[in-house]
Amino acid sequence: MGANELLSNEVLPQVVGLGWPRTGTLSLCEALEMLGFGPCYHMRTLLQSGDAAWHPWEAAAAEKQNQTRRAELVVQALRGYRSAADVPTVAFWRDLVHAHNIGLLPYSVYFVLPQRPAEDWYNSAAATVLAGWQRATVANSAHAERMARVVWAQMFGRKRLKLPEEREEIMAAYQRHQAEVMQKVVSPALVRWVPSDGWAGLCTGLGVSENRCPHETFPWRNRLGSTSDLLEQAVDGLPELAEVTPLRVAVLVLNAALTIFIFAACCGIGNGRSSD
Repeated sequence: MGANELLSNEVLPQVVGLGWPRTGTLSLCEALEMLGFGPCYHMRTLLQSGDAAWHPWEAAAAEKQNQTRRAELVVQALRGYRSAADVPTVAFWRDLVHAHNIGLLPYSVYFVLPQRPAEDWYNSAAATVLAGWQRATVANSAHAERMARVVWAQMFGRKRLKLPEEREEIMAAYQRHQAEVMQKVVSPALVRWVPSDGWAGLCTGLGVSENRCPHETFPWRNRLGSTSDLLEQAVDGLPELAEVTPLRVAVLVLNAALTIFIFAACCGIGNGRSSD
């Protein structure tokens, strides 16, 4: 079975990445698959899985009162995957920690927190994923509205940010996330990983023996597929395909282009070794 093939619904994540986009999330996901923790749930999973894949995330975002119910919905979304990283997973990290505490996730699960200085993270995110989010929300993309409601609102407490005016507030939110994860997730469940450490830090933190740690180069990923691949993935998740009219074709093209920009930013298309 390939690393990207969905497993039985009885399979639950053994490793969960709690890093925000632009902290090596795609590199981490591919590394986990190479270590045998595949398939890994990533933002690309949503773009490839169709509209129904959003439903448990949307339900979890809408559930404001019952954290256990939120946790159940998030775990439901991740069934069949041995690991997860990036958004939307990290937007619901508190619910996953709660799921672990009440036994909805395996006791042996690891939570990996990539460590990146706040200013470095902001400079990378502001030029990519945050800029893509801002442009998409201004353009009223249906995909961007859903991302804002389901993902960004969970992370920042609101759907819109102003760049660069709110630079300090955004960096502070990133730092709070790092600090809160380190406070609420205790050893040995917490693995603090510096992406530049590659295999060494990851294998040690996950208890992977030296003979099981890959000898291949660590999968640094700041490029994922061609533009046509991204367009195909983006269109796969757009419900507008159900009715094709000239107006909907125009909307599809705009939504797909904005989705590609956001996805490319999240996955780190461009130069720079560990900026994903």
